[in-house]
Amino acid sequence: MKSLVIRSIALTLLLPLVIVAAAPANKRKVKVTYYGYPGDPHATRNTRLGLGDHNNILNKDSVAVSSDLNGVFPFGSRVVINGSFLGFRHDTTDPKWRNTVAVYDPDGQWKEDFDGYIDATPKK
Repeated sequence: MKSLVIRSIALTLLLPLVIVAAAPANKRKVKVTYYGYPGDPHATRNTRLGLGDHNNILNKDSVAVSSDLNGVFPFGSRVVINGSFLGFRHDTTDPKWRNTVAVYDPDGQWKEDFDGYIDATPKK
């Protein structure tokens, strides 16, 4: 009987640790903004030409990330915010920016920034 009580107490104490260990991946708060719109003051020469930082052609699915997110979103990877697909990483934001994801918006359709969450587990 004593053994059963000890096992029950051990299970009760360890269960929260098991649940935490199985929690979703590492989340990180990011600012989601837009770039490449007409009159964008941060636009580079490449951006104005519709090119990413690898001289690749930018399109409606193109997304730039700040350099601190390079390990999370390698070039060409899918960018997911709050569990929803946003686009493909085709560019890098202004070097001064941190924790930022920017949607390429050459037609000026985006109107406001918002905060979101990403899975910050580094990709290989």
